[in-house]
Amino acid sequence: MALRVMATFEAKFAADDEFPHPEGCYLARKLERACREPGFAEASFDNWRDCGWYVSCLVEASPTWICFARYTPGEQWQLFVESRGPSGFIARLLGKAPVTARPVHRLASVVEAVLRKESSVSALHWSLTADPRKSGVQSLAELQWPENASA
Repeated sequence: MALRVMATFEAKFAADDEFPHPEGCYLARKLERACREPGFAEASFDNWRDCGWYVSCLVEASPTWICFARYTPGEQWQLFVESRGPSGFIARLLGKAPVTARPVHRLASVVEAVLRKESSVSALHWSLTADPRKSGVQSLAELQWPENASA
């Protein structure tokens, strides 16, 4: 199973003139630009299931993505970062290197930096294993990452 880091936060983002629906294109554009800065390859964003947005990129040659959407009426958002490559037995069966946690951690660090710079973002919580609203921490540094996840 692929590693997934989840976040919840509250925010009110500016509307996008080109893509007003679903909400959040403003953040998708910011995340895409931020992913290009550390040199992640093929960074692009698109509509995710007509309810949110995703940003995909290659981190250390590992396909990864960020998905986010509002999850309740109001200003509450949910986001996750995960690897999109095969892992475990399937990866070995296909002759691919297993997915490690390092690319997910690096991408989540970029996401956290973007969210912390946004003045409208508050109540940010992260989690690796559960709903961040219930058992999350306020910083990625507080998470108990697998050993191979160090940046």
